[in-house]
Amino acid sequence: MADALRLLVRRNASGLVETVKWGVPIWAGRKNVICLMLYEDHVNLGFFEGAELGRRHPEIEGTGKRLRHIKVRSVEDVGQPVLPTIIREAVALDERGAEGTARRARPATPGTRRPTGRRAAKRNAGRRPGEPRPRAGRPSTEEIREPTRSRPGLIP
Repeated sequence: MADALRLLVRRNASGLVETVKWGVPIWAGRKNVICLMLYEDHVNLGFFEGAELGRRHPEIEGTGKRLRHIKVRSVEDVGQPVLPTIIREAVALDERGAEGTARRARPATPGTRRPTGRRAAKRNAGRRPGEPRPRAGRPSTEEIREPTRSRPGLIP
């Protein structure tokens, strides 16, 4: 069943590169496009932009933010006429993204800009350029001292 799906993807997504990531066969173009996830009783044909494709194809299942899938339970299911169509649409969606229709950067949320001027100077005071800022809640090496005896006889 997985071999039949793999052949179907190769025929309909010839412009994609087949590779293995996370122990799963992946076909990638500009980004990851299609994957095969093998289970004991079925194989999921996964689409990394499945949420977008799922609007036009009710056969696509799942609740992921982007990754959705079609469950293939038998070799006969591989012959569904809708599968090559969805695969070609996934490839076209990836190619369109390469032409400049990729997502735009989100505008900055008010109050999240990086501090500059006096605040940054105060925060960076006493540090050499390139030296990392100490983490909050952790003592610096200068603050770590030898233990002192608070009461006689506790620390030998």
